[in-house]
Amino acid sequence: MKIGIDFHGVLDKYPEKFSELGKMVVLAGGEAHLITGHPITPEFAEIVNKICPWQLFIFNKHVYSTTDGLEARKFPFTFDKRGGKMFDKDVWEKEKAVYCEANGIDLMFDDSPEYAQYFVGKTTFMLVK
Repeated sequence: MKIGIDFHGVLDKYPEKFSELGKMVVLAGGEAHLITGHPITPEFAEIVNKICPWQLFIFNKHVYSTTDGLEARKFPFTFDKRGGKMFDKDVWEKEKAVYCEANGIDLMFDDSPEYAQYFVGKTTFMLVK
């Protein structure tokens, strides 16, 4: 079993539940992927570590940033008021589904219902409220 867990609105909102789920999947021989729109920086790692101290151990090989992935593939972007990168809406919303399909993720837990329409392959999109 491979699961994907969004950070903002999922892991940061329900750290105990999703940390335990990730731990159980990994201990059973599966993979838990932390999939986020946030760029992967040392500052982001500190944020995750404060919420779930052992979380980086579980996700250390499976962390994906949609921002970093789109930028690496040379998708054009602009900057928002805070200096964050903004990509085309459809490209941005589809990216988690693209990653999940490419990496064989079975279940993706996310709090953004607009992403669900792009999960048309083998990954099941699980909306977290």
